[in-house]
Amino acid sequence: MTALYHLQCDEMNRQPLIEVLKGIASSYDELPALRHFAAGESRTRPGSFLMFGKWTSEQAFLDAGREPLMTGQREALMNLTTVKTRDLLWPLGHLERPPEARGAPPRVMVSTTMVAKKDKVECLPAFLENARGQIFKWPGNRLIENGQNFAGPDFFHGYGEWDSLEALDAYMNSPEINDFFEPLKGKLVSQTLDVLDVVAFAED
Repeated sequence: MTALYHLQCDEMNRQPLIEVLKGIASSYDELPALRHFAAGESRTRPGSFLMFGKWTSEQAFLDAGREPLMTGQREALMNLTTVKTRDLLWPLGHLERPPEARGAPPRVMVSTTMVAKKDKVECLPAFLENARGQIFKWPGNRLIENGQNFAGPDFFHGYGEWDSLEALDAYMNSPEINDFFEPLKGKLVSQTLDVLDVVAFAED
């Protein structure tokens, strides 16, 4: 299960918020049910952050939220942010480099929000499965996954991690990008894409 948080803070609290996110990453080993953690700041909207956490199960996520460590971090996030929203996502698929091939932590995160047309909801998971395989082959992509919102089955999310902004730009400016976005347009009501600089990261 994936927990996705969108956070917004004012300029005064930007650096303290980054320090809290780094603190969550440094506490990673104390949260055995957390399998992957990353946080990034939007390149186009300073003060806007995304926090991505992959958990072993929904119950493990709920149980961890009752621990003093998580309670303290949640309070810090509440105090520093003006906006905080959370989405819980069912995993639809996940591709990731093996540990021996990962190298340095990623420098860039990509978050894509997709709202499907009502008559396209059932076909979108298969389309995204094919797209994941194509994107994962691209040099510099180290992780890609898709999820479907618990609360709204027409809400889908794509998440990716890249070695560098240059690697992402090479993909975004390639002819192959149309193989993903053009067929997708007719299946969606809306779509947003955000590129973020990684500020905190931890993984197994």
